[in-house]
Order: sequence, then C-alpha cells, then structure tokens
Amino acid sequence: MTTRLRLASSPRVVLAFMLVATIARAMMIVGGCASGNAGGRGTGDYVRAFEAGRYAEALDQASRAAQQGSGFRRDQANLIAGLSAQALDRNAEAEKYLAPLVKNGDPKVSGEASAALGLLCAEQGRHAEAVELLADAGRSLQGDQAARAFMYAGDSYRSLDKETEARGMWSLAQTKVADDAALRVMIGDRLNAAAAAPAVAAAKPAPGKAQFTVQVGAFSNFTNAQKQLARFRAYGNPRVVEMDRNGKKLFVVRVGNYDQRQDADRVAKTIGAEAKVMTTVGE
Repeated sequence: MTTRLRLASSPRVVLAFMLVATIARAMMIVGGCASGNAGGRGTGDYVRAFEAGRYAEALDQASRAAQQGSGFRRDQANLIAGLSAQALDRNAEAEKYLAPLVKNGDPKVSGEASAALGLLCAEQGRHAEAVELLADAGRSLQGDQAARAFMYAGDSYRSLDKETEARGMWSLAQTKVADDAALRVMIGDRLNAAAAAPAVAAAKPAPGKAQFTVQVGAFSNFTNAQKQLARFRAYGNPRVVEMDRNGKKLFVVRVGNYDQRQDADRVAKTIGAEAKVMTTVGE
C-alpha cells in the first residue's frame, strides 16, 4: 500500500519504477540476476529491494556493487543507487550517482539518468535545468518512458510560464506513447487545458527591434508552405513569410518570436533537424 501511494503522488517514482523494470530485464539478459558479486549477493537483489520499496537496502547493496563492478554492471548499480537515494530524499547523494551517467555512451543509461535528474531538478524548482535534462531523456528513451520524460519537460516549461514550449513538449510526448493508456489521457488533459486557456495576444516587436524566430521550411509554392502550418500550431504564431531570393519568390514557414536566442534554440532543438533559428526585424 505504501508503494502505491508513493507512485500516485511522486512523478519521479513512477518514472523510476518504469526504468527499474527495464534494468531488471537487461540484467536477466546478461545473466546478472543469477550471478553473484564479490559481496555474495546477486545483482538482482538490489533491483528487487528497490521494487519492493526497501530503498535504504537497495542503496546500500547497489552502492557496494558499483564499487566492486565495472562496465555495464557498475553503471546499472550506480543508477539504482541514485534512484534509491532520490526516493529517500537524499538528493545530493542521488546527484553524485546519477550525474556522471548523463554522458554515458549507452543512450538508455544516459536517458534514464537524465530523466531521474530532471525530475529531481523540477521538484527543487530548477525548471530550466529540468527542461534540458528531461528533453534529452525523451530523445534517448523509447515509448512510454520517452513520453513521460517529454510530458514532464512540458510541465517544467509551464512552470517557467513558457506555454508555447510546454504545448510543444506535450504534443511531442503524445506521439511517443506506446502502451500506457493512462499516460495518454494525462498528456491529452494537459493539451486540452492549454487549448481551453484564454488566448494571449503575441507581443508585437518594437519597430526596428531584432528578434529571433524558428524557420521550419522553405518552399517555392505558397500552397505547399501553407500546408505545413498545422504541424507547428503548438509552437505559437506559425506563419508563412514571402521572401525574395535571387529574384525568385520563396515562401518560408516560421514559428514564434523570441527576445532571447536561447529560447529560440530550445524550440528548434525540440522540433529537430529541420528547424533553424533566424533573426528577424518587425515580423
């Protein structure tokens, strides 16, 4: 019962349990659950302890396994140790275990560590850091794990009063859901609430003031450009701008207007390789 209550009240524990289930499967593939370590315990012991909510036990066993192991086993043990410390609200200790894993060469390990750290940052009100970590996690993970990471990245954007970016992340999360029907509903509720909120008129840039925008396509035909607008509605102020290039008309598709380059960079990163940050004046 205690575990269920905690799952219902803590997003990071929900995501952590998803990650640990994946770890357990991976360990079985390499024979980790059946083999012993130098301390006389199988590596599956600390996974089972975590799943049972015995976080102090899991932390103790996993930290010792990390010191004695190497490669895959060490990284996975550090991950469980970090998640266990996080569940015990020993956040500084959690960061010690998880932070080195963010740049791990295995995208699953780096994604899992980024997701856990991102939620920790969000709980501490460090939402700008949370956005970066959770978005990176979403790009590294797959299926429902990726969807949850993107959803929580959207929540942190919302906490930063960046509604356009929040909707973009939630829209991306929606495309990643694989099997979790409840998760699909959660993301849909966020998008519906955002759509129902009173529209806020976009501020017009002052005459002559340079701003940043994100360009997502360029077409020689206006109709083809217009068709792209629906894809980017979640990012705010999608529009077609007519330009002249070497005497020929070109129709470019752009979204958003940003005073700060870093805000435009974050949106472009979310959209993907097709997006380019541009400088514009009075658009």
